[in-house]
Amino acid sequence: MANLPVKSLKYLAEGFIDYAGMFPPASLDLRTAFQNYIKYLEGPYSWMLSKFICPANKLSELSVILKDIKDIKHRIHMSILGQSNENSVKFINSIKEDISGISLFYNENSHAADIDVFEIPLPADTSKEPDTHRIRGLVNDVSGLFESSLNFNMKYFYEYAPNPNLPLVIKALWYHNKGSRVAGYKLRTGGTDASSFPTQEDIAHAIKTCREYEVPMKCTAGLHHAISHYDDSVKTRMTGFLNLFGAAIMEHCHNTTEEVLSAIIRDENPEDFTFTDNAFKWKNLLIMASEVERGRKELMISFGSCSFDEPIEYLKKMNLLK
Repeated sequence: MANLPVKSLKYLAEGFIDYAGMFPPASLDLRTAFQNYIKYLEGPYSWMLSKFICPANKLSELSVILKDIKDIKHRIHMSILGQSNENSVKFINSIKEDISGISLFYNENSHAADIDVFEIPLPADTSKEPDTHRIRGLVNDVSGLFESSLNFNMKYFYEYAPNPNLPLVIKALWYHNKGSRVAGYKLRTGGTDASSFPTQEDIAHAIKTCREYEVPMKCTAGLHHAISHYDDSVKTRMTGFLNLFGAAIMEHCHNTTEEVLSAIIRDENPEDFTFTDNAFKWKNLLIMASEVERGRKELMISFGSCSFDEPIEYLKKMNLLK
């Protein structure tokens, strides 16, 4: 590895970016986004890179692109996005379509690529009549369909908008995870307008609930900046990825209050975030580097970003990365 920072930041940032170059605001075509991913895999900051995000309905196109690229030096690790649906019946039918595409892609490209994760929004009707047992049944059905159709294991992340019913969803995932399966929660932390951004309190509540039920979590969108700030273009506060991951590992280690988590997420002062080889510190709260590593593995897994370069540049501006 090259360009490694102090240990606590390395543990916080190692493999924490899922590259989603096809999505706004970058909105690159698949070939360009995939070529970028290959470039990042071979670059000096590859240690910060995790999976390539690809919609299930783009896998056949990606197969063609892979055939054109003869000199890939590293295995490709992928997270597949399933289709969103309004109701549970359509949800299950689209899962079957996605599995068919995943199976075909993997059979053609298993020499070069691994599919590690499947991400999908829970159907909209689960928000209208939230029920832990119903959601657990849906999640069990998804795992069962994948396990009966594919000869490799995957992890699953279910997107659900933060609202007072979120604990019911997280509890359903906890029930599901009592076996050997792994399902996590996915939080959308941004978008193209202010309404797409959850509040700091929403994010804090999601982190707290996932920690309480020992459900892994990932986030997506609106996290290009290292430190939280008010953004004039979307007329709202955007969360920084250091705020987000700092809050998550602080919760994992200290089991703190939602008020403290919200304060970490809201903090716009870069000097409040300190990294050394021994520890990460936010103001007077300290976490040993080994606990940072454990918090990453067990609670806050990664975040999806349409840019890999911007997070690196922000860390350089803060003199945290060379």
